Amino acid sequence: MSATNLTNVNEGHCSWPLHPGKTSCFAANNLHLPLLVLVVILNCTLSMVSVTGNALWIAAYTKTPTLQTPLNMCLLSLASVGLFNGAVMQPLIISDAIYFLACPLKTCSLEHIVTGIITLVADSTLQNIAVICIDRYIAILHSAKYCQLVSKKRIVIAFCTYALFRLFLSICVFTGILDYTALVIASIVLSIVIVCFTCIRIFLQIRRLGSVSVGPVNPEEERRKAQERKITKTVGVIIAISALCYGPALGYFFASKLTVRSEGLHAILWRFIETVMMLNSVLYFAIYFARHREKRVAVRKAVNDAYNAIKNCRCH
Repeated sequence: MSATNLTNVNEGHCSWPLHPGKTSCFAANNLHLPLLVLVVILNCTLSMVSVTGNALWIAAYTKTPTLQTPLNMCLLSLASVGLFNGAVMQPLIISDAIYFLACPLKTCSLEHIVTGIITLVADSTLQNIAVICIDRYIAILHSAKYCQLVSKKRIVIAFCTYALFRLFLSICVFTGILDYTALVIASIVLSIVIVCFTCIRIFLQIRRLGSVSVGPVNPEEERRKAQERKITKTVGVIIAISALCYGPALGYFFASKLTVRSEGLHAILWRFIETVMMLNSVLYFAIYFARHREKRVAVRKAVNDAYNAIKNCRCH
């Protein structure tokens, strides 16, 4: 076997997306330039908003003890992914579009790498949402045991265990033991199943509790239940946004497997789909602030504290 064939076999053995791969590029036509410039402008705007909004939410969480609940810790993890999207992923998408415009005739691997990282981030986002749904499932269906079952310490342990498990899976994929595409699809399907199951049970439980009234009404208990229902509805809005952001990518993936795709159309369409996937990093914190006054107050306080610290600093 020749050295060239041996190299191709070794490259094909690894399905890890960050492994140096090759994506054939082609000459851009007159339609590509304005559309890809639009992709660059959209991602520049989304990147700035995403970094600012998620950073403010993280700062508000760290400086406000009343916000440091197990659920908000899960939302903090989601905000961390959003911050990563704004600080890393959207600049990568911008670089990918600019690289395509600058040297479309060369063989490049940037699109391959960007797509691989975006897939990992999307998978992580869906798993965070699955964890949030489990939290709401316990809060609504097992409210009496919620404080016993869910705590910040257990959330931290769960996230650390999950990070180590993902590291192990990454090593398995990189060494060729597991196939990357199959692993991601299985992970996404598992997250979707968890989200669907918990949402259906929560919806039915809220409907049942809303139609049953037993014994005297406790105002404090009613306020607590109303707050839990409001938080759960917020999570429902987050799930709907996730479906809108990730639905086109999943649909395009399966459509490309079933049909022969046009490379010219793919060069434009996939970059817009990537941009749509990044919308969640902006919309998530917008939903928190729009629906929950205490989060808006905490963010304003964090901003005022930062402003006063800068104003009173003698170094500026």
